[in-house]
Amino acid sequence: MDYRPLKSQLPTGRLTTILITAFISISATLVLLRLSPPGGKVSSFVPVAVGPPSRQGQDGSTRTGGGVVVVPEVDVGGFGNGFDEEEAKANANGGANVVLVTSTSLVLQTTTSTVLQQGMSTAAASVDANCHPVNGALDVLKEMEEKYSSLRDDKFTITIGTYKRPKELNNTIKILLSEPIPSLQEIVIINNDLNATLPEDYVSPFGVPVRHRMSEVNSMNNRLTPDPLLKTQAVFSSDDDVYFTPSDLEWGFQIWRNYGQNRIVGAHGRCVGTDESGQTWYKSKCSTGGGQESYYQMVLVGLAFIHVKFMGFYASAHPIAVQARNLVDETFNCDDLAMNYIMSMLTCQGPLQLRGQKPWHDLGSPDGISHKSDHQKKRDRCLRSFEDWMGGSPLVNVTGHMRRGYTDYQGSMFGVFDSDKGQ
Repeated sequence: MDYRPLKSQLPTGRLTTILITAFISISATLVLLRLSPPGGKVSSFVPVAVGPPSRQGQDGSTRTGGGVVVVPEVDVGGFGNGFDEEEAKANANGGANVVLVTSTSLVLQTTTSTVLQQGMSTAAASVDANCHPVNGALDVLKEMEEKYSSLRDDKFTITIGTYKRPKELNNTIKILLSEPIPSLQEIVIINNDLNATLPEDYVSPFGVPVRHRMSEVNSMNNRLTPDPLLKTQAVFSSDDDVYFTPSDLEWGFQIWRNYGQNRIVGAHGRCVGTDESGQTWYKSKCSTGGGQESYYQMVLVGLAFIHVKFMGFYASAHPIAVQARNLVDETFNCDDLAMNYIMSMLTCQGPLQLRGQKPWHDLGSPDGISHKSDHQKKRDRCLRSFEDWMGGSPLVNVTGHMRRGYTDYQGSMFGVFDSDKGQ
């Protein structure tokens, strides 16, 4: 079967909403379409592959992997000076297609702006029929969703975790505040150096409040604990030595808002490998071999958008969350892995990787946790613990990603880019 995108014969600017529904009894057939959107550029579509074919549930039943969503690579144009929010949203949504695939049927929608937004919202909110989170988990998630429902959904907050790296932190903040980010509500600096003196809060020349928060304890869990003064549902969690450019960050928020609110959406793709004995281990790159596409199953939270409701679950009294936080404190590692496992467990969906118009920047701090000699060992231990607690791996294999300004189809799409360094 030829999986290359098909070019629409419909004239540009005259696309109307077309709904084609085809029910096909298949397990994991992927369909790719390509249409010329109103702006005249071509949006390409790459598959988000189905997750683990099966795994054993806590009740002894066999559980299939999550559904498949074919995610469009959308060119949303430039942000920054002259930014028009409505135009940006239209560009992000216009002329694209959504393909939703379940384990038993396929629904194909060829859409314009409005239907696409609805379709992706459905994709983001739906839970596979075979998805069975651990007992009580969805009740806690619903509670958190209600708790934070009054927060703004049209803005986002940047939270930056830092510990004794003022140079890197100041450089990152300087870049983030160097030009307007229209949807940015606030920057919150979470300081884990308990002996530090916090700088005064201030407002940037573009009107963005910068607030410093002292942690009660030095814990990696702090950055995934909802800020008590948070004003937005969207949180961009960042390390202090990495950043997207401001315009790419605005673009990323619009992608998250429209396509990925139930996913971790960010820069660093990672995966889990399995050795001959069946043991899982942490990897920065995975491939099924035989010339097949590489894939990722996690996106690290050091440069990623997360909905606060999932952070609320992470900080809750649910046994899975408590065990995860305790292990993070014990190893002083793995908070990013824990959030990925928790979110995939709750939604049976995978993350979504972003690539901006410019590469994300890494200031290259040599004293980072990922440079420690026992880093790999700790992360392997965490992965195996999470799978023990959850009755198997909830992770979903993903081969698609969002790429700003990308217009040409490529036969091989790989979610972890050359500029991405293993962590």
